[in-house]
Amino acid sequence: MVAFPTGVRKERKAPIADEAREQILKELEERIKSMVKELLEDLMQEERKIYLEKHPTKANGYYTRDLLTLAGPLGDLRVPVCERVTSTQKILPNLRRTSLERSLAIIALYAARPGPSPAS
Repeated sequence: MVAFPTGVRKERKAPIADEAREQILKELEERIKSMVKELLEDLMQEERKIYLEKHPTKANGYYTRDLLTLAGPLGDLRVPVCERVTSTQKILPNLRRTSLERSLAIIALYAARPGPSPAS
């Protein structure tokens, strides 16, 4: 039997567990971003389809852009384009680089912050 000195206890860290946790969180973040990107692209595609049913013009491919969302930055988001139309997107307004939810979250956080304490 091995005796350890009393009062001395070694704390063991689990670096493998920390690395695994970080890897899992990174993978989860990437999957969420991928799902958000896919959802936005599908919604914009559907929006273009509805627009084309009402207006006699043609679909004219896609352009890519970046967007900041609550899930993180999304790169190479495919935005559908219609021929002879500058912008048909209501989901993702032209020239907007951050999602509306992100802006609303920032405003809500600012509004919820504690105000200055009353002077005594």
